[in-house]
Amino acid sequence: LRRREDVETASGLTVIAEIPRMKRKAQHSTDLQTLAHPRSRAAEAYRVVRGAAIYALSHMQPSSYANGSANPAAVLMVTSADPGEGKTVTVANLAEVFAEGGLDVLVINCDFRRPRVHKYLLEHADAPATPSDVTLPRPTKIPRVSLVTGFGEGSSETNPLEVVAEQQKVIDAQRGNFDVILLDTAPFLATNDASE
Repeated sequence: LRRREDVETASGLTVIAEIPRMKRKAQHSTDLQTLAHPRSRAAEAYRVVRGAAIYALSHMQPSSYANGSANPAAVLMVTSADPGEGKTVTVANLAEVFAEGGLDVLVINCDFRRPRVHKYLLEHADAPATPSDVTLPRPTKIPRVSLVTGFGEGSSETNPLEVVAEQQKVIDAQRGNFDVILLDTAPFLATNDASE
């Protein structure tokens, strides 16, 4: 599916925004388009997604949220069919535009096989979480954005069901502390993690 109309016809859903394809140099950079080029077409497209999400969420009843609190965070999962389609770049840029709009954002790395979102959000991207602080939100270089990463990363012994259960515990524990929780997941055709 290459055109907006094809996606809408196949899915039966409305496309709310199209993020322009990045130039090759930008594809290999960890600079956020929304920060590096705040008036670019890509940055504005991410803001359109933010606006559409806020509009949709404003029409949901609090009782539709799993934990039933009065003001739980909206949890948005970003996935795609295959690797390399821009999930992590999308999560990082959405985190920035939600924060730019005055919301407190938590990003959770849910792709333990290929963790990358920390490279976009942390000043020292090579500083992994230690096992003792894996569930604690870490501040990022973007004000109002925090990050949780480290679930099962770098271990061939990792049990995906245990990782998903730990991620769910963090989501449940943090829903009252943030306005938006963004999940950066693995591609759903490559692994079962996103569907779990």
